[in-house]
Amino acid sequence: MLAVAQKVIGAENFVECIAGEAVDLPTEVKYDAVFSAGVICYFPDLNYAERALDKMLAKAKHSVGILRILNAATKDEYLKYRREHTKNFDELYKNLPKLFIAKSFFEEYAAKNYLDVKFSQYHMGGFWNETFNFDCFLYKR
Repeated sequence: MLAVAQKVIGAENFVECIAGEAVDLPTEVKYDAVFSAGVICYFPDLNYAERALDKMLAKAKHSVGILRILNAATKDEYLKYRREHTKNFDELYKNLPKLFIAKSFFEEYAAKNYLDVKFSQYHMGGFWNETFNFDCFLYKR
């Protein structure tokens, strides 16, 4: 996938692309903003999520955006929907657990790290999953 990304982006525009664990993200190269989309729901637990956020924050000069976070407040509705619309859902996904996170996790993280936090409802028209997700943006003061 890295080779495909380099080809699509162009070698001359390819600054940094890494395959690896989120908690091992190198932080030497800095960016104005660092984003993650649809990844955090695959983290094993909140401890790992916090460690990954620490790395993203260290890499960002100004802000961090985490998109498509599975909302803990809608977990039951999400699972109900999936079971109704995916044959053998529990069997098919038994080895791929999802991490549902409450907004309070990010509020507490922001307070602990002196960040401003903003949430938005994830929106991508026609995407069945949008009602179960939210986006979070953390801003350095």
